[in-house]
Amino acid sequence: MSVLTRLAGWLLLGGLAVGVVLRLALGRRRFRPLVAGLVLVPAVLHLAYVVIQALGHGASELGTLAFVVGSALVVAAAWAAGRRWTARRPLWAALTPVATAAVYGLVPFALYSWALRQVSIDLDIVPTAAYVGASLFGTALLLPFVPGAPTAARGWLRRFGRGR
Repeated sequence: MSVLTRLAGWLLLGGLAVGVVLRLALGRRRFRPLVAGLVLVPAVLHLAYVVIQALGHGASELGTLAFVVGSALVVAAAWAAGRRWTARRPLWAALTPVATAAVYGLVPFALYSWALRQVSIDLDIVPTAAYVGASLFGTALLLPFVPGAPTAARGWLRRFGRGR
């Protein structure tokens, strides 16, 4: 098993553990602000890192501006969708950090990285790996906040209680 696979597993387990503790301490009403924060913070930090590094190595300002606008649109759409889904589709809302990372990585970041390589600018992979790890951790942290299926859980509990 590779080191990255083990690290991803530890991040998921750690996120679940922290999520359970936060769920017990904060209750379920904090779900919406957590979704919004966990979508925005890692993406904005990674975006800032990439822009600072690229401009520091002499990247085109127009290309960088296009990357910032595209990334901002992806993050804003994920933020709005995550906030909207907290009431109607809480599992989808909990998956928004990792979905944001996937869309951000496939569209604006991949295109910008390709453009940077054309002018011989290579960015460090560690911040990108940290961003993916933070997205996995954030998704795992949100999973304990997702309300369960009320009828199945309560029905099982009622049947269990009647037998005694």
